[in-house]
Amino acid sequence: MRRRLPLERDVQERVKALYQAAGCYVYNLSQGYRPGGPRHGPTRQSKGLGDLYVLHPKIGGWWHETKRLGGTQTPEQQVFQTRCAGASVSYVLGGVRETLEFLVERNLWHLPLGVTV
Repeated sequence: MRRRLPLERDVQERVKALYQAAGCYVYNLSQGYRPGGPRHGPTRQSKGLGDLYVLHPKIGGWWHETKRLGGTQTPEQQVFQTRCAGASVSYVLGGVRETLEFLVERNLWHLPLGVTV
């Protein structure tokens, strides 16, 4: 029996919980499923914008684009990530593992001795 991958929205909830446990404020900009129209229908949000904007009182803000295992970015998301890098704005791409790596690198999360991400 094959193990089913979690839905992206479930991964995003876990990511949000980790950020909040680390003292971050999380703003959800995820578009989710919108029926109708090409590629899920119309939105007023700019294409490619990250799913979450995260703020921490000590290190500032960054974008997070949630992807479940095997998920891929749209071309617009790739452009946004490149623009963030060009502007020295942090951008996290992925799920729980990538979130933990980001938090540990910035000393916002401490793993038990001997445990690595």
